[in-house]
Amino acid sequence: MDDNRIQPIVIEQVFNVSAEIIWNALTHLKEMTSWYFENIPNFKAEIGFKAPPFVVSSGERTFTHI
Repeated sequence: MDDNRIQPIVIEQVFNVSAEIIWNALTHLKEMTSWYFENIPNFKAEIGFKAPPFVVSSGERTFTHI
C-alpha cells in the first residue's frame, strides 16, 4: 500500500433497530436532529445538495461542519 495515499476513515456501528429507522436517521432532517446533529439548519437527500456550514460541539471541541 502506498503510504502517501489518503485513506478514508471507516467507522462501523451496530444499532438494534430496523434498516428503515437507520435510513430515516441518515436522510430526514427531523430524525438527523434527534439522532446526532441538533443544529443542522437544512438537509435534503438529493444529489448536489450542500448543507450550509454549522457549528458542532463534541466534548471540549467546537468545529464547523462543512
